[in-house]
Amino acid sequence: MKSTVTRRETLQLTAALGGAMSLGLAEQSTAATPAAMRRLQLDDPLARSRLYAKLRGSTIAETVYTFCRMHMYLWLGDGNLQPMLTLQNLNATQWRPLPDGTFAGVMHEVGVYTEFDTDQLVDTWKNPVTGETREVWQFSGGPQPLQMGPDGLVTHSNAALQPKEMRIDVLGDLLLSPTYSRRAFPNPLPPAQWPKEYGGETFFWDSHYLFSASVAQLLD
Repeated sequence: MKSTVTRRETLQLTAALGGAMSLGLAEQSTAATPAAMRRLQLDDPLARSRLYAKLRGSTIAETVYTFCRMHMYLWLGDGNLQPMLTLQNLNATQWRPLPDGTFAGVMHEVGVYTEFDTDQLVDTWKNPVTGETREVWQFSGGPQPLQMGPDGLVTHSNAALQPKEMRIDVLGDLLLSPTYSRRAFPNPLPPAQWPKEYGGETFFWDSHYLFSASVAQLLD
């Protein structure tokens, strides 16, 4: 059966979801105890795999939806950063446990650009340097295979995101798990075809994320 939902409606739903999620209330938690920290077993590879899976995905066969919002700024060489656009991203990943104690996922995503810090979709954007009005690229991606193990998330070798886990910190009952990704690869935009977009032979991609959850929830 052919879907009756239009592309525009899908993009609007993604932006609306971002606005709704910002209204969520934080749950009360109790302080982490040394006994609870020992139960996390961060030195055990299998226990660490389950911890990362709970933070970023799931330890059972199910689809997990993740939303994130990225505010984009311009720096023109002097003065403060200037608000540009906001990127809102909805991620749907199908997770399943593997016999070796790790977890496999298949990820799909959609991203929309909105006016800065709002849920108002934009179709064009005016470049303050050149004065040109450019079409905004709303995007979708996937399927992309993922695997969660003792060293965290592993993506395909060609994926732009190649996450590296940083040390885990616990403040009270709140566990903080940061990760970063840095890549440099040949610019995919040929200068002859994209003379204005071409920024050099090498394309650089840097990302930083922070995941958190209560120790009590992770041990449940």
